[in-house]
This record gives sequence, structure tokens and C-alpha cells, in this order.
Amino acid sequence: MATSKTGFLGERPVFAQTMLRIKDAERSRAFYEALGMHFLTRFDFPELSFSLYFFALEKDPTVPDMSAPQTERAKWLWSRPYPTLELTHNWGTEQQAEFAYCNGNTEPGKGYGHIGFLVKDLHASCEAVEKAGYKVSRKPGPFQDVGEIAFIRDPDDYWIELIQSAPAAES
Repeated sequence: MATSKTGFLGERPVFAQTMLRIKDAERSRAFYEALGMHFLTRFDFPELSFSLYFFALEKDPTVPDMSAPQTERAKWLWSRPYPTLELTHNWGTEQQAEFAYCNGNTEPGKGYGHIGFLVKDLHASCEAVEKAGYKVSRKPGPFQDVGEIAFIRDPDDYWIELIQSAPAAES
């Protein structure tokens, strides 16, 4: 039962994941690893022709080997105390030249917006993204009165906001 102290999710829930559908698993994995995310594990569902790839910013020394049974890797993943990015790859989409997912930022289908990362040096991050051949769709600059931001795009054209982190507030 939810209380005003815990909410519907109970005590100390973990924001576990955000999921994006991807066309090409290899291209997406290379991109998210270039951002600094760490590959955790993959779940394959042959009967449904798709795979799930999980990444996190945390470098976790307890990541199970891919040779471990999927059930054991799932049990491990669902015990992580940090958020993950789940990339869902429907097999064969990488071979369809015209295939694309809606990124949620264009009509029809506008709704989903972006994921975001706080970064220590926004300008250097954007330069590194461009140097690696990826798209910076909004150059670093101020946004209203909330700080400096930029937007980059992943291989499936999902928007990723980069936010200049602020110095820690003094207590």
C-alpha cells in the first residue's frame, strides 16, 4: 500500500532503464560506448527475433560473462542500483535501407523528447562528438536562464541533450 512517504513504488525504488528501439545494433553500440557508456549485457529472444542491449555510465566490476545463462544475467541486471539504457534491436532492420524509427520529435508521432547527460566540458564534448563523425544538431549555447546546453543525435536520430554541469552547490 502506498503511503505519502513511499509513493506507489514503495521504499527506495530504482529508476532502472530507458528503452530506445534501434536499427543497427553494432552502430548503436559503438556510439553509446564512444559516449562513455559501458556495455553490461545482451538478452536474445530468437523466437521473437529481437535482442536487448543494456548500457550504463557505471563501470561495474561485477558484470557477468556473456556465457552465463541469460536467466542469471537478468537476475544480476535487475539488482543494479543505477539506471541503464536499454537498446532494443529487431533483427533484420539493419538490412532495410529505408527503415527508420520515429525519434519522437517530428510529426506525426511527436511526443518522446530526449535523454540527457550532465557533462563537465560541454564544448569539448561536442567537439569530440563531431570529430568522431556524429551529428551535433544544436551547438553549445545558453538556453533561456537555465544554463548552457547542446543536442547531439545517435545513429537512429534520437536526440541526446548535453548539459553543462554546474559546480556543486555549497551547503
